[in-house]
Amino acid sequence: NITYPSGDTVMPAVLFRPEGRGRFPAVLFQHGRAGMMDEIVAHAKRVAARGFVVLAADIYGGRFIDPRPIAQDYALEDDVNAALDALLARPEVATSRACLYSHTRGGYYTLKVAVTKKRQDDTAACYVSYYPHMQDPNASEADQVYRYAPEADQLKIPALVFIGEE
Repeated sequence: NITYPSGDTVMPAVLFRPEGRGRFPAVLFQHGRAGMMDEIVAHAKRVAARGFVVLAADIYGGRFIDPRPIAQDYALEDDVNAALDALLARPEVATSRACLYSHTRGGYYTLKVAVTKKRQDDTAACYVSYYPHMQDPNASEADQVYRYAPEADQLKIPALVFIGEE
């Protein structure tokens, strides 16, 4: 368990790394709408076991937001952005860029960090998400159902998106 600063807020996170000595590539794992449940944290742990330093930021916990919020708090995008900086500053990280790995609403947060915060230009290496929510949660119902966030068209880094049972 670690913390990192995001503006005036101290954000909680969990840091995982492979066993053994050395430095490893970085992955920022961002939880989705359900928050930091044990089952969700296990995803980050599995990635670390395969040779990565993984930071799993608890952005809802840092802002005292109950799991499964309906409305989007735009400050959370800044918290994910700050998590990327905190991860890359870690001494056990061997890379200057990190892969953004997420699911559900975490897919929207990491998309915003990559594109709107312009991190794909300097510190985001790739975008991986499963069942990503690719729309502003505060957008209208019609936008939620029939459109995706325009930032998705501006994503320049390699992307892998998983949707479906297989």
